[in-house]
Amino acid sequence: MIRRNLGLAVASVVATVVAVEIGLRAVSFSERLGRERVGAWGWTRYDPVLGHGNVPGFRVPELAIEIDSLGFRGPEVSRAKPPGVVRVVCLGDSTTFGIWMEGPRDRRADAPYPAEVERLARADGFAVEVLNGGVLGQTSAGGLVQLFTQVLPLDPDVITLRFGNNDHGRGFPADLTPLATRWEYPVLRLLPAIAWRSEVVRLAFHVYRGRVAAGGAPIPQRVPPDRFEENLERFVAIAAERGIRLAFLDFPYREIERGLSPGERLPNIMQAVGSIEELYAVHDAYQDIVTRVATRTGTPFVRTLDALRTAPEPTFTDYDLSHPNAAGYRTIARRLYEELRGLGWLGTAGGS
Repeated sequence: MIRRNLGLAVASVVATVVAVEIGLRAVSFSERLGRERVGAWGWTRYDPVLGHGNVPGFRVPELAIEIDSLGFRGPEVSRAKPPGVVRVVCLGDSTTFGIWMEGPRDRRADAPYPAEVERLARADGFAVEVLNGGVLGQTSAGGLVQLFTQVLPLDPDVITLRFGNNDHGRGFPADLTPLATRWEYPVLRLLPAIAWRSEVVRLAFHVYRGRVAAGGAPIPQRVPPDRFEENLERFVAIAAERGIRLAFLDFPYREIERGLSPGERLPNIMQAVGSIEELYAVHDAYQDIVTRVATRTGTPFVRTLDALRTAPEPTFTDYDLSHPNAAGYRTIARRLYEELRGLGWLGTAGGS
């Protein structure tokens, strides 16, 4: 009798979940939520699981921006990895996505370093596919959610990380998620990849994150230093478990001697610090964490600072302190490609 009642209860729960799933799909729940765009650039939107992410299928021809159906910048890629191809995924923020300010009103986005890494590798005969997982405003916490929901299902061979700038940026209640509470990370690890396509799961995350955001308060840093270090260590652990090769990239700012960009003031909507010296000190402290985690875990750390500083042409404009220009992104791509090739992570040139 007990077993029969338990079976009936389970069947009832399953039937209810299926009915709710069908209902949510019928009203296009995720699509409705995704109409809320994030930021002024237009191609990021609210996502109940990711927090925010790229708009699949978005196009900005004048900026050479193309986002595929999976939310990665670049041409369409298949979910299944092509045979014999090394799949590299570059995770990071807007500097990985590949934007910068050329002038006070001149936005540019036509030289992302992941695409250049792929071009360099293919020119040398490597069978590689480099996916640009950069998202404007992304933190290490958002990158972890992205790893579980978007990246691991694609069976990557190599993952690169470039985080820190938004982690130490000013946080507001709506920015306190993802990973704002301790229970969320274990749940992310537990759920299978197929769960992220469920509208019921997305509804649950939407309700949860709304409650967390409603109870939050502005904080000086979206991801405090201890959480940032923990997130990097989580990336390392997951990569080791899955047999994925992982590398960190450094995140240099423009030379401090050049000062703030014209018209820029501190503190501002993005940073709670009061001076450029304080901003650079905080940023350097977060980069020291990357160095420490890389050293402690034996994770390769690709350093681009010297190459950016000694390049034959300027690698930052006067109007963007944190985002390199086209020459800067090409410099980052060259250093990253050289490192991956030297590590032997790109396979064998010519596929032999």
